[in-house]
Amino acid sequence: MKGPSAPSIRCRDLVSALAFAAEGPEGITFVTAREEEFTLSFRELYVRALRLAGALRERGIRAGDRVALVLPTGRGFVESLFGVLCCGAVPVPLYPPVRLGRMEEYHRATTRMLGASGARLVISDGRIRLLLGQAIAAARPELGLETVASLQQSTAAAFELRPSGDALGLVQFSSGSTVDPKPVALSHFNLVSQCAALKRMFPEREGVRQLGVSWLPLYHDMGLIGCLLLAVYYPGPLVLIPPEAFLARPALWLRALSRHRGTVSTAPNFAFGLCLKRIRDEELEGVDLSAWTWALNGAEPVSTELLRRFAERFRPYGFDPASLMPVYGLSEMSLAVTFTPRRWPLRAVMVDAGRLAKEGVVLLCPPVASLNAQLTDGVEQQDAMAGAQGPTKRSDTMSGAAGARVVEHGSPPASRRSPLAGGVAQDEVLAGAQVPMERDDRTGGAVGARVVEHGSPPASRRSPLAGGVAQDEVLAGAQGPTKRSDTMSGVAGARVVEHGSPPASRRSPLAGGVAQDEVLAGAQVPMERDDRTGGAVGASLVAHRSDSASPTAQRADGGARGDAVPCAPVRTERNVLVGGVAGVRVLASVGVPIPGVEVEVRDEGGHALGEDRVGRIFARGPSRMMGYLGDTEATARALRDGWLDTGDLGFWHDGELYISGRAKDLIIIRGANHAPQEFEDCIVDLPGVRTGCAVALGFVPDAGGSEELLIIAEAVAADPSLPERIRTAIVERTGIRPHTVKVVAPGTLPRTSSGKLRRGEALRRYLAGELSPPRAVNVLTVATELARSAAALVRSKAPRGTPG
Repeated sequence: MKGPSAPSIRCRDLVSALAFAAEGPEGITFVTAREEEFTLSFRELYVRALRLAGALRERGIRAGDRVALVLPTGRGFVESLFGVLCCGAVPVPLYPPVRLGRMEEYHRATTRMLGASGARLVISDGRIRLLLGQAIAAARPELGLETVASLQQSTAAAFELRPSGDALGLVQFSSGSTVDPKPVALSHFNLVSQCAALKRMFPEREGVRQLGVSWLPLYHDMGLIGCLLLAVYYPGPLVLIPPEAFLARPALWLRALSRHRGTVSTAPNFAFGLCLKRIRDEELEGVDLSAWTWALNGAEPVSTELLRRFAERFRPYGFDPASLMPVYGLSEMSLAVTFTPRRWPLRAVMVDAGRLAKEGVVLLCPPVASLNAQLTDGVEQQDAMAGAQGPTKRSDTMSGAAGARVVEHGSPPASRRSPLAGGVAQDEVLAGAQVPMERDDRTGGAVGARVVEHGSPPASRRSPLAGGVAQDEVLAGAQGPTKRSDTMSGVAGARVVEHGSPPASRRSPLAGGVAQDEVLAGAQVPMERDDRTGGAVGASLVAHRSDSASPTAQRADGGARGDAVPCAPVRTERNVLVGGVAGVRVLASVGVPIPGVEVEVRDEGGHALGEDRVGRIFARGPSRMMGYLGDTEATARALRDGWLDTGDLGFWHDGELYISGRAKDLIIIRGANHAPQEFEDCIVDLPGVRTGCAVALGFVPDAGGSEELLIIAEAVAADPSLPERIRTAIVERTGIRPHTVKVVAPGTLPRTSSGKLRRGEALRRYLAGELSPPRAVNVLTVATELARSAAALVRSKAPRGTPG
């Protein structure tokens, strides 16, 4: 699929872009942790960058040389970046040390990246310099280490060199979530093409200039290219918040958006969740988010449920849910590949995880499932209707339990649905509702369903299940009001028995405390049910035919059988929003290609696939990387006939792209390809597991054996029952029992510079027996690290070959 045509480029290189921006009044506002602010205009930035370029020139930096920047987000980083560019050299942003308990790991990674990039000089600041000694001594950059302050104090004349568009403009290391970070080589043309495309994605409204607000680290492509370089190219005002300040107090982000009337701000999934967890109402006094038009969500798998809750939480402060925009991109494409349009509801689908894993076929949960949710007072969602003669409406507020409403044929139909307190959905089903219905629900976070049937003979009532699992009562032929009071504490179940003679109903609980749903309509035929053990939810839908012929059964058993076949002649649909339903994955659309970009989904033979087939995602366009710096083999594997093999898996559905996983992260169990998120999502809210701190991995425990499932999870505190609870949660949702569950201390799992879990590295460390928590940090360890760094810096200044 092709995006719109690539926009024309106003500036051929980043130095020209800064010179153009310097002609206007805009600039960058820096916000401190205390919410103190100061502004650096683009004009002043340009002057200071030329001065710093002269200092670099004086120290021997020439056109094309690489200069590493190990700096925090702030004025020093911005001035150094453009100083290197104005010198004709190539900046290489590297992340500063942020985990003092992992310094040995940091030194190894930084040494490797300095070597891979060929950096001749490292620029840091006075504080971080004190911790870089061991990496500098190991990498031995030719021109050593300089601080921003020492360069700014130089008396060298200002210098400017405007490079050609095809010159190397930036070395941006990939995230390293699956392999070690690779040096992505991006030309000036790649970068300004990306900025031009992004500029078109944020059209100005009449009388309103786009204004960006960001806390993202500038050593990461989303913060560097999507925020800083875009603001300069646009040009437009930008507000920068230190990432560490945001993590300590996420309200700073929203307060800055309100104070500056920010229109554009981007964040990964965890940031929206952090706002929900950590921001108190008193911190939002006077906050107005109504100007926030583009709330982009990228860099991590998108959680529609999390974004729905974010929209609900901050809607009273003027936040427009239509601002939420899932996006997809990667360093090798200079950042963005696809964008979703401004809209609400978010577009998402529920897919049969079994078929997806075994066959690469996208089968919407039978018979049809979609999550085109609309925010009203809760979340409005498509209804399941069979022979409905009038409109129906469904409004859910959910946070992890399934809800299903089925409206069966009848005259006249009636349906009513209301949210249950606690953020969990409930179900009401009325078929041929010629009698009133009354409902009394107590809160408790689980779904209940009461069904009132008309007709004769009456009477079936269902007694509660043990274990606090949701239950259903069915009254058939009720000629008067009925009342139900539920107290539940777990998972939803809904059984619906429609009118017919004689009526038939059957319900059997699944082990594990998880409910299931059965729907029979016109029960003159038997119901067939096949439940897999382990607590997985299944649904069997049987709809009657007017000629009393046998029905066509539709099954949703996690992919054990074939495609769903529509019931005839009655159309029955079931729509479930899941957080605890087995065999189902919820995937959010990441939209369509941005201007100038083309995307294909291909099979293993390299052939383009049609809709609803999973394959490898390929992309091309003017922002596609030049290659991996100094690594011709890796470049040849990634670039094919002008296309980039992203390494991501996904599919097209209704003309939009959905990401289903990473090829290198796949877990192959009994011949089926499973994305790790299938298993990780099962324990994301499990008490005792640190949120977002668990990885699912495939490994071969015995020589010559088959691949098995390994779960490594960080625990909040010591809990001997946690491994078995993790196993149970995964079995109940997927039907697959982990071979090994390893519970580790907080901070043990390796992460990328942007905070993403490194699954491949976690597996390597586990197999090598190197999976260990970070060292405890205290005054003594900090002093020891500073002393080692100082000694290493002294050694690094000695001539090569001189004994240390």
